[in-house]
Amino acid sequence: MLSSFKVHRKPSLHLVSSAFNLSFYKNPIDRFSKTEGKDTLNGLPESKFDPFDHLSAAELQPKNVDSTLYRLRSEPISALRFFEWSERHFGHSSHTTSSYCSIIHILLRRGLLEPAGRVVDRMIQCGKEDCDIFDALSSGFGEYGSNPGAVYGFLAACYARLGMIDEAVSIVGRMQEVGICPPDDTLKMVAALAVENDRVGLIWKLSSRQSIFEVVIDKLLRKGDVKKARELLDEMEKRGCKLSMTADNALIEGRLKYSQAGDVKKLVSLASNRKGTKHNLETLSAVVPVLYRSGQASEAGKLIGEVLREMVNVSSEDYCRIIDRLCKEGCLSGALEIHKKLFERFRAPDIIACNKMLGRLCNRNDIGAAHRFFLAFAEGGPLPSVVTYSIVIRAYCEVGKLEEALELYNVMLQRNVAPDLVVYSILLNGLCKLGRVRDGCLLVGVALVKGLKPDVVMYSSVIDGFVKIGNVEKAFEFYTQTLKVGIVPNIVTYSTLIDGLCEKGRVVEAFGFFCRIVKIGLEPSILTYSSLIEGLCNSRNISEALEMYQHMVLEGHNPDSVVVGILINGLSNEGLMKDAIRFFLKAMDAGIEPNIVMFNTLMEGFCRVGKSEDALKIFKQIQSNNLFPDVITYTMIMKAIADKKELKLALNIFFQMIKRGFFPDAVSYCALIDGFCKQKKIADGYKVFDMMMRTGLLPDTTTYNVLLNGLFKEGRLEEVSHLFNQLNKRGAKVDVITYNTMINGYCCANKLDEALKFYEEMKTKSMEPSIVTLTILTDAFCKRRKMDEALQILNGMLEKGPLPNVVTYSCLIDGYCKAQDIQSAYDLHDQMVEGTVSPNIITYSSLVHGFCQEGRLEEASLVFQCALEKDLMPDAVAYGILLHAYCKAGKLSEALMLYHRMVDSGVTPDSFIRSMLAEYIGA
Repeated sequence: MLSSFKVHRKPSLHLVSSAFNLSFYKNPIDRFSKTEGKDTLNGLPESKFDPFDHLSAAELQPKNVDSTLYRLRSEPISALRFFEWSERHFGHSSHTTSSYCSIIHILLRRGLLEPAGRVVDRMIQCGKEDCDIFDALSSGFGEYGSNPGAVYGFLAACYARLGMIDEAVSIVGRMQEVGICPPDDTLKMVAALAVENDRVGLIWKLSSRQSIFEVVIDKLLRKGDVKKARELLDEMEKRGCKLSMTADNALIEGRLKYSQAGDVKKLVSLASNRKGTKHNLETLSAVVPVLYRSGQASEAGKLIGEVLREMVNVSSEDYCRIIDRLCKEGCLSGALEIHKKLFERFRAPDIIACNKMLGRLCNRNDIGAAHRFFLAFAEGGPLPSVVTYSIVIRAYCEVGKLEEALELYNVMLQRNVAPDLVVYSILLNGLCKLGRVRDGCLLVGVALVKGLKPDVVMYSSVIDGFVKIGNVEKAFEFYTQTLKVGIVPNIVTYSTLIDGLCEKGRVVEAFGFFCRIVKIGLEPSILTYSSLIEGLCNSRNISEALEMYQHMVLEGHNPDSVVVGILINGLSNEGLMKDAIRFFLKAMDAGIEPNIVMFNTLMEGFCRVGKSEDALKIFKQIQSNNLFPDVITYTMIMKAIADKKELKLALNIFFQMIKRGFFPDAVSYCALIDGFCKQKKIADGYKVFDMMMRTGLLPDTTTYNVLLNGLFKEGRLEEVSHLFNQLNKRGAKVDVITYNTMINGYCCANKLDEALKFYEEMKTKSMEPSIVTLTILTDAFCKRRKMDEALQILNGMLEKGPLPNVVTYSCLIDGYCKAQDIQSAYDLHDQMVEGTVSPNIITYSSLVHGFCQEGRLEEASLVFQCALEKDLMPDAVAYGILLHAYCKAGKLSEALMLYHRMVDSGVTPDSFIRSMLAEYIGA
């Protein structure tokens, strides 16, 4: 199928090669982690310092530390290592104040702040604080070329970091005395520390910079100390320091946040009483929400009016920002009032700015606010444009509120605003997404009548709508119409058709469209490839799906988690779990982020092939990849644990799921109930069932089927009848599996008449019996030697369906053999083979047994040999049947030969074979 493509190189994904050891992925994330060396110098590469590689023996003396540091001034790393080496070998006394200052200068000049900070800390801790560090550092500026502001600012910051606030303030003061401007960051750090230590008075010794006071006010407000913030503001006014409007608004907002709203006049006067201060839009955003929340809407309106009267104009950016902020805080009424008064005062903003703001609201799904603003535009201005309508209509469609979108479309028509192609495309897409494709086609007709020419986007929407409702034929009709009117389909159109064909299993046709895409020069998208790959996987062409994946990669498309998940699912469905794991790990190596769906798929695959241990290994890897299990994950792991008969652990997992905030669904409860029923602990299964009912979760049909099967296994037939009636009363839908469970249960309980009653009831409800149903009855008739009734079922299946399978034929053959009608059994075997149903080892074992019963050992041996030639592996039962016949007939040499063949083929003799050989041969 892929021969039409030029493959650049052979696929590099060796997915079916050597066996894959599951221990390899015990913790796959270990393959990506790297061992990091210790970093003793915080960002500097670690190495053992050998002073003899750098210095002469004469320099390695305590008295020469200062001069050696100076010689290493252009090599800060070596200088620091020498400094540390000399401290280890000569002791702390080897370092003078001068050597400490030297290494500080060297490190700071190269921007090595962390090691420099450690040196300053050691200098202080070793008692060097007794010296005047400020003066000591001053002598090094000329020698080392370091920046005085940076060095002294760093020293002040170190004091502040150590909580030595007075020393930090002193350093800042001395810097200012000698004409050195302290760095802003240092001042802010010291100011913040002063606030934390309730030493706000020290602020005046630091600086009169506006930014510093803003930091202090912000810090006080964060502490909830509005009173001190106000006092600082008053003191600033006395000293002639003017605070920015931003800080002023912060003060207002802080007071509103940390205290009662109180009298509105007091709130407004917080800043307006100060000289030269005027409120702005930011003030409104701080005050208006509080006023509305405290029921003072009229006062909010007055404040809005006062502020706007003082303003000369308002920019579009300011408008959008203030409205957006108020809406985020839930103050929609205040936002609408500001919009109304702004438009009355300035005839602004224009509709372009309003559309921009409306778009912001819609982008965060605040549709209610968007609708209110739309009405405000329509009533008070500016008048909505076609773009305004399209923004709100799109928002309604995206959240599935199609009726509201259509209503707005009608309003648009009533107000003589002509919809453009964008509006029609949005509505058409909304209709088709909800399956209203017929209405969508009518809308296309309306657009045509209005003189608009529908484009490829509109036609693609209709095609997608038909695909979504499963009507691929109609999609093709519309595609043909697209070509007739001269519309050139794009990659979206073709990808939609390919997806629809693949969903219907028509992969060959989908592949034809893919070839057309390539031929006309369109580039397939990742969605195109994913549809084809999924179609190939669903049609069980996994090797071609992998080839398509490889082709996609070679063409330069980066696979995403969706495509990788599809292939993992395809491999798992085929039982190729080693290959699924290998592919999963290769995808991770390529940078694909794993998701919980991938892990769930792998776990489900392992559970399906009976490898619950490996499913548990996958489960343990989930959190290692920064993911969290979901309900599906917990349900599968419960099932895997229950299959291992560890029901207590499965129950613990169940309650752990609830503890972590997940609500178990019917499938979760059913997995646990099934585990108890399989272990014949139906009473515990019923406890889980009752728990499910108490949570208000109605059991589904599968849950009832599991309980019915459990009751049958324990022979509690009266309770079976009661539960079946309860199932009907509670409105659960009885399905074929339910009837199969009832029919099989009564057959196993030797109550064939009851089973036949349910079979007849099933047919009266227009429920077609499945192959399982008819095979159960065939087997029941055969076990009771009612071969005519069994044969009648087989003939009915051959005439009306469903066609019998190997199990059905094997039941009949076994029945004829036990009824000593070996000829009918062999004739049925021939009929089976002619009908292209391949016999299995059970079929041949029944025939061997039938011939042996009649003493026809030669024919029995030929049938056994026929099974071997068909590559069917006889089990201990099959060997035991023929061995017993040989021994009974006195053919001990043939028995011994057959025994040795059995052992050589790897079949372990069971107790029956061992005791039989001991009896006849003495082996």
